[in-house]
Amino acid sequence: MDEHEEKKAKIVKLVRESAKPRRKRATAPRPAAISVVATEGNVVYVNAKGDAQVAGRDININTRKIERNTITPPPGSLTPAQARRIQVAIEKMVEIEAAGGVRDGDRSALFAKWHKMLKDRYGVPSYLVIPAARAVDVLAWLRQIAAMNRPKLRRTDVAGWRNEHYKAIWARSRQIGLSKGDVYALVFRRLEKQVLSLKSLSDASLRKLYQIIMAQRPA
Repeated sequence: MDEHEEKKAKIVKLVRESAKPRRKRATAPRPAAISVVATEGNVVYVNAKGDAQVAGRDININTRKIERNTITPPPGSLTPAQARRIQVAIEKMVEIEAAGGVRDGDRSALFAKWHKMLKDRYGVPSYLVIPAARAVDVLAWLRQIAAMNRPKLRRTDVAGWRNEHYKAIWARSRQIGLSKGDVYALVFRRLEKQVLSLKSLSDASLRKLYQIIMAQRPA
Protein backbone atom coordinates (compact mmCIF):
# COMPACT_ATOMS: atom_id res chain seq x y z
CA MET A 1 0.00 0.00 0.00
CA ASP A 2 1.45 3.33 -1.06
CA GLU A 3 1.57 6.38 1.13
CA HIS A 4 -1.56 7.87 -0.43
CA GLU A 5 -3.65 4.77 0.21
CA GLU A 6 -2.38 4.56 3.79
CA LYS A 7 -3.49 8.12 4.56
CA LYS A 8 -6.86 7.41 2.98
CA ALA A 9 -7.35 4.32 5.16
CA LYS A 10 -6.57 6.30 8.32
CA ILE A 11 -9.07 8.97 7.37
CA VAL A 12 -11.79 6.35 6.73
CA LYS A 13 -11.06 4.74 10.12
CA LEU A 14 -11.32 8.08 11.92
CA VAL A 15 -14.63 8.86 10.20
CA ARG A 16 -16.07 5.46 11.12
CA GLU A 17 -14.98 5.79 14.77
CA SER A 18 -16.44 9.26 15.02
CA ALA A 19 -19.71 7.94 13.65
CA LYS A 20 -20.06 5.31 16.43
CA PRO A 21 -22.51 6.24 19.27
CA ARG A 22 -20.63 7.46 22.28
CA ARG A 23 -21.09 5.69 25.61
CA LYS A 24 -22.63 7.94 28.21
CA ARG A 25 -20.37 8.62 31.10
CA ALA A 26 -21.68 7.46 34.41
CA THR A 27 -22.76 10.47 36.40
CA ALA A 28 -23.42 10.68 40.09
CA PRO A 29 -27.05 11.12 41.02
CA ARG A 30 -28.06 14.71 41.44
CA PRO A 31 -28.08 15.64 45.09
CA ALA A 32 -31.36 16.51 46.67
CA ALA A 33 -32.18 20.14 47.20
CA ILE A 34 -29.94 21.61 49.83
CA SER A 35 -30.86 24.16 52.45
CA VAL A 36 -28.18 26.16 54.19
CA VAL A 37 -28.71 27.10 57.81
CA ALA A 38 -26.31 29.08 59.98
CA THR A 39 -26.30 28.16 63.66
CA GLU A 40 -23.89 29.23 66.37
CA GLY A 41 -21.13 30.10 63.97
CA ASN A 42 -21.48 26.87 61.94
CA VAL A 43 -23.01 26.34 58.54
CA VAL A 44 -25.44 23.43 58.41
CA TYR A 45 -26.33 21.88 55.06
CA VAL A 46 -29.62 20.00 55.10
CA ASN A 47 -30.97 18.17 52.06
CA ALA A 48 -34.56 17.27 51.30
CA LYS A 49 -34.19 13.89 53.00
CA GLY A 50 -33.25 15.47 56.28
CA ASP A 51 -29.57 14.48 56.11
CA ALA A 52 -27.33 17.19 57.49
CA GLN A 53 -23.67 18.06 57.48
CA VAL A 54 -21.81 20.61 59.61
CA ALA A 55 -18.33 21.75 58.68
CA GLY A 56 -17.61 18.59 56.69
CA ARG A 57 -19.01 16.08 59.21
CA ASP A 58 -22.32 14.30 59.33
CA ILE A 59 -24.75 14.82 62.18
CA ASN A 60 -27.93 13.03 63.04
CA ILE A 61 -31.15 14.96 63.29
CA ASN A 62 -33.62 13.34 65.64
CA THR A 63 -37.15 14.34 64.79
CA ARG A 64 -39.85 13.14 67.12
CA LYS A 65 -43.52 13.81 67.43
CA ILE A 66 -44.57 15.30 70.74
CA GLU A 67 -47.88 13.96 71.95
CA ARG A 68 -49.78 15.72 74.70
CA ASN A 69 -52.26 13.92 76.87
CA THR A 70 -55.75 15.34 76.79
CA ILE A 71 -57.77 14.79 79.94
CA THR A 72 -61.55 14.75 79.70
CA PRO A 73 -63.08 15.35 83.14
CA PRO A 74 -65.59 12.60 83.98
CA PRO A 75 -69.11 13.43 85.21
CA GLY A 76 -69.11 14.85 88.71
CA SER A 77 -65.79 16.67 88.28
CA LEU A 78 -65.27 20.36 88.95
CA THR A 79 -67.59 22.63 87.03
CA PRO A 80 -65.95 25.23 84.76
CA ALA A 81 -66.81 27.93 87.32
CA GLN A 82 -65.25 25.94 90.19
CA ALA A 83 -62.15 25.15 88.13
CA ARG A 84 -61.78 28.84 87.29
CA ARG A 85 -61.98 29.88 90.97
CA ILE A 86 -59.31 27.32 91.83
CA GLN A 87 -57.12 28.55 88.97
CA VAL A 88 -57.50 32.15 90.21
CA ALA A 89 -56.47 30.99 93.70
CA ILE A 90 -53.40 29.30 92.21
CA GLU A 91 -52.55 32.48 90.28
CA LYS A 92 -52.72 34.40 93.58
CA MET A 93 -50.33 31.89 95.18
CA VAL A 94 -47.92 32.39 92.29
CA GLU A 95 -48.15 36.17 92.61
CA ILE A 96 -47.39 35.98 96.33
CA GLU A 97 -44.30 33.85 95.68
CA ALA A 98 -43.27 35.94 92.68
CA ALA A 99 -43.39 39.07 94.84
CA GLY A 100 -40.73 37.43 96.98
CA GLY A 101 -38.19 37.74 94.20
CA VAL A 102 -38.99 34.91 91.81
CA ARG A 103 -37.82 35.64 88.28
CA ASP A 104 -40.43 35.92 85.52
CA GLY A 105 -38.96 32.87 83.81
CA ASP A 106 -39.69 30.79 86.90
CA ARG A 107 -43.40 31.57 87.07
CA SER A 108 -44.25 28.56 84.90
CA ALA A 109 -42.39 26.37 87.38
CA LEU A 110 -44.48 27.86 90.20
CA PHE A 111 -47.73 27.07 88.37
CA ALA A 112 -46.49 23.53 87.78
CA LYS A 113 -45.60 23.22 91.48
CA TRP A 114 -49.06 24.22 92.68
CA HIS A 115 -50.82 22.00 90.15
CA LYS A 116 -48.66 19.09 91.29
CA MET A 117 -49.46 19.81 94.94
CA LEU A 118 -53.17 19.66 94.14
CA LYS A 119 -52.77 16.44 92.16
CA ASP A 120 -50.79 14.81 94.94
CA ARG A 121 -53.18 15.96 97.66
CA TYR A 122 -56.28 14.63 95.91
CA GLY A 123 -54.69 11.72 94.04
CA VAL A 124 -55.79 12.82 90.57
CA PRO A 125 -53.98 13.20 87.21
CA SER A 126 -55.26 16.78 86.90
CA TYR A 127 -56.97 19.19 89.25
CA LEU A 128 -59.77 19.39 86.65
CA VAL A 129 -60.99 15.90 87.62
CA ILE A 130 -61.25 16.67 91.34
CA PRO A 131 -64.85 15.90 92.39
CA ALA A 132 -67.07 18.96 92.41
CA ALA A 133 -68.05 18.16 95.98
CA ARG A 134 -64.45 18.82 97.06
CA ALA A 135 -64.26 22.31 95.52
CA VAL A 136 -64.95 24.07 98.84
CA ASP A 137 -62.23 22.00 100.52
CA VAL A 138 -59.74 22.83 97.74
CA LEU A 139 -60.37 26.57 97.99
CA ALA A 140 -60.18 26.49 101.80
CA TRP A 141 -56.86 24.65 101.63
CA LEU A 142 -55.45 27.14 99.13
CA ARG A 143 -56.59 30.07 101.30
CA GLN A 144 -54.91 28.46 104.30
CA ILE A 145 -51.63 28.09 102.39
CA ALA A 146 -51.95 31.67 101.12
CA ALA A 147 -52.37 32.93 104.69
CA MET A 148 -49.19 31.07 105.68
CA ASN A 149 -47.31 32.67 102.79
CA ARG A 150 -48.50 36.25 103.38
CA PRO A 151 -45.76 36.97 105.95
CA LYS A 152 -43.22 36.23 103.19
CA LEU A 153 -45.00 38.77 100.99
CA ARG A 154 -44.91 41.40 103.75
CA ARG A 155 -41.12 41.10 104.02
CA THR A 156 -40.66 41.90 100.34
CA ASP A 157 -43.76 43.85 99.27
CA VAL A 158 -45.70 45.63 102.03
CA ALA A 159 -48.14 47.24 99.58
CA GLY A 160 -48.88 43.86 98.02
CA TRP A 161 -49.30 42.32 101.47
CA ARG A 162 -51.82 44.99 102.50
CA ASN A 163 -53.75 44.65 99.23
CA GLU A 164 -54.04 40.90 99.79
CA HIS A 165 -55.52 41.55 103.23
CA TYR A 166 -57.97 44.16 101.92
CA LYS A 167 -59.23 41.78 99.25
CA ALA A 168 -59.50 38.85 101.65
CA ILE A 169 -61.34 40.91 104.28
CA TRP A 170 -63.91 42.28 101.83
CA ALA A 171 -64.41 38.93 100.14
CA ARG A 172 -65.04 37.22 103.47
CA SER A 173 -67.32 40.08 104.56
CA ARG A 174 -69.52 39.65 101.48
CA GLN A 175 -69.57 35.91 102.06
CA ILE A 176 -70.90 36.25 105.62
CA GLY A 177 -73.25 39.15 104.83
CA LEU A 178 -71.39 42.11 106.33
CA SER A 179 -71.59 45.53 104.74
CA LYS A 180 -68.78 48.10 104.81
CA GLY A 181 -70.54 49.83 107.68
CA ASP A 182 -70.66 46.55 109.58
CA VAL A 183 -66.92 46.06 109.07
CA TYR A 184 -66.08 49.59 110.26
CA ALA A 185 -68.33 49.04 113.30
CA LEU A 186 -66.47 45.81 114.01
CA VAL A 187 -63.16 47.70 113.82
CA PHE A 188 -64.50 50.19 116.37
CA ARG A 189 -65.77 47.45 118.71
CA ARG A 190 -62.86 45.06 118.53
CA LEU A 191 -59.90 47.33 117.76
CA GLU A 192 -61.22 50.54 119.33
CA LYS A 193 -60.42 52.48 116.20
CA GLN A 194 -62.82 54.66 114.24
CA VAL A 195 -62.02 54.50 110.53
CA LEU A 196 -63.60 55.33 107.20
CA SER A 197 -61.09 53.21 105.26
CA LEU A 198 -59.07 50.13 106.08
CA LYS A 199 -56.07 51.92 104.61
CA SER A 200 -55.80 53.99 107.76
CA LEU A 201 -55.10 50.86 109.85
CA SER A 202 -51.56 49.95 110.80
CA ASP A 203 -50.12 46.66 109.57
CA ALA A 204 -50.68 45.06 112.98
CA SER A 205 -54.31 46.25 113.16
CA LEU A 206 -54.98 45.15 109.59
CA ARG A 207 -53.63 41.69 110.34
CA LYS A 208 -55.74 41.45 113.50
CA LEU A 209 -58.89 42.55 111.63
CA TYR A 210 -58.20 39.91 109.03
CA GLN A 211 -58.08 37.26 111.75
CA ILE A 212 -61.31 38.56 113.30
CA ILE A 213 -63.17 38.60 109.98
CA MET A 214 -62.00 35.12 109.04
CA ALA A 215 -63.26 33.79 112.38
CA GLN A 216 -66.72 35.31 111.89
CA ARG A 217 -69.64 33.03 111.04
CA PRO A 218 -72.44 33.95 108.65
CA ALA A 219 -75.21 35.94 110.31
